[in-house]
Amino acid sequence: MLGKPLIARNTGLFVEAGRLRYWRDIDRDATLLVPLGVILETGNHVAQLGDDNKRRYHAKRFRGQTGKALAGEAPWSLAPLPDCKQLNS
Repeated sequence: MLGKPLIARNTGLFVEAGRLRYWRDIDRDATLLVPLGVILETGNHVAQLGDDNKRRYHAKRFRGQTGKALAGEAPWSLAPLPDCKQLNS
């Protein structure tokens, strides 16, 4: 759960409640499904970081976490994409 600096101070309780729920679900061996759009937008936010060192650092972390999820080593995975036949029905 990421908190934006200017927003987090106003929503600190909300962010903390989300973190507690996240860890509770992880302790229950739940798999969290993350939509593809969230992955793409997160990568976009990392790419827009102005500081080259920060961008490189966070890009490596993001790549590592995404790789772990695709390998089944993270507590979250990519939400299954719908079948094209389902979309055309």
